[in-house]
Amino acid sequence: TYTFVFVKILPLLTDSGVLYSLAAGAGLVLLFNSVAIYAMIAHYIEDKQNIYGLELHYLDASKK
Repeated sequence: TYTFVFVKILPLLTDSGVLYSLAAGAGLVLLFNSVAIYAMIAHYIEDKQNIYGLELHYLDASKK
């Protein structure tokens, strides 16, 4: 989405400062989103055994 908007407004930009500001902002959004996804995956890997272990434990307990 950011790339589409960036490409569509390029013809409207007359000041190179605005162009660089928009590019830097888009780069920061990309960086923060990438770090957040990495943290989410790392956290899931750490907790996967605990989450599903508890679920299986309570499923087995409910069958008794």
